[in-house]
Amino acid sequence: MNKHRVKDEIPIRVINEHNAVHSIDNELRNLYGEVYNAISRAYIYRLIAARTGYCEKQIAYILNHTKMSELPTA
Repeated sequence: MNKHRVKDEIPIRVINEHNAVHSIDNELRNLYGEVYNAISRAYIYRLIAARTGYCEKQIAYILNHTKMSELPTA
């Protein structure tokens, strides 16, 4: 058995969680508009953490290393 996961084997729960973080980030981008890029990333991560319960490090990983994706269809 291969110990490493294949990208297609990511559980739907994880995809939903990542999409939730990305959608909250998009909401904040729309809310703050042009000022969004001037706001501290730590502040943005804290706002997302308050809504999702994830730690800031996990949020940073999701935003910097994943993309919002569609759920696989059966």
